[in-house]
Amino acid sequence: MGLEMNEELLLKEPEKIADSIYKNKSPSDTQLRKFFDDFMVLKKHADAICSSSDEEKDNKFKKEILPLIKFSKIKIAYAVSRCDKREFSSYNDFYKKMEEYINKIETMSDFVVFLKFYEAIIAFVKYKRTFDSMEKDNSKGNKRR
Repeated sequence: MGLEMNEELLLKEPEKIADSIYKNKSPSDTQLRKFFDDFMVLKKHADAICSSSDEEKDNKFKKEILPLIKFSKIKIAYAVSRCDKREFSSYNDFYKKMEEYINKIETMSDFVVFLKFYEAIIAFVKYKRTFDSMEKDNSKGNKRR
């Protein structure tokens, strides 16, 4: 069931998710980065404890890291419960997508692919928000002239 690195997962799906986040203005860049930072802490921990044979590495990952990755769904759900009612739909959509992909993580390789997927979401959101901000600044400048 795991995650396979392909164009759909690394380009198309993250851009769709980013469009929804951008359109609804939720979650914020800060919140997106916070979740990503949490995942990166788990990745560093996994790299540290999974430096032995392949079989032992998989066992350690499944026993010590995977439960913490799955627990991250709870952190995102909690953030959804704390959001403003106007943001609920967008945040809940984000939660459902993250839940779907987190559920597919079974191995360290899946986790690495997931991190790339999540990184693509952040990049697309940042691009869309930056581009929008620049467009607004340009239109204000044109009105003054």
